[in-house]
Amino acid sequence: MLASSDVGLASTVLAVYGAAGLEFCRDISIGAKDLLGLESADPAAGTEPQGEEAGAEQKPPAEKKSTKRFVSEIMMSLEYFHQSVRTMRVEQVYLCGMRAHEILEFLVDDLQVELRVLPPDTVRGEFSFDRPTHIYEPGATVGAVVS
Repeated sequence: MLASSDVGLASTVLAVYGAAGLEFCRDISIGAKDLLGLESADPAAGTEPQGEEAGAEQKPPAEKKSTKRFVSEIMMSLEYFHQSVRTMRVEQVYLCGMRAHEILEFLVDDLQVELRVLPPDTVRGEFSFDRPTHIYEPGATVGAVVS
């Protein structure tokens, strides 16, 4: 069993995968802005807060309440999954998202599972449609492949 934790700017999606594919999914309302002390940022550009926010002193992430709550939410979710399905425990969690490498640094000691960071290109895919310029009727079957 393994899980992925996609840490977005405002929230995190925790997904557990098994032999049959996706087995459990949960949205956690804590994201990179909470964990890293970012009030506003452009996640696509990787920019830090500007103006007064940039000069403001920020607490180290490990001392923030949101970090403890984040770890607690992940551990409770994994325990709930284990109790619900009575299968093997999740032993690895893969972090992904624009700031996953920064978040890994202060979660590695608190989460009781192995943590790894997926490279950003790992979770990107491209759709190839069978007839890309065709206009389909509502409810029609569309052939597509993710590569």
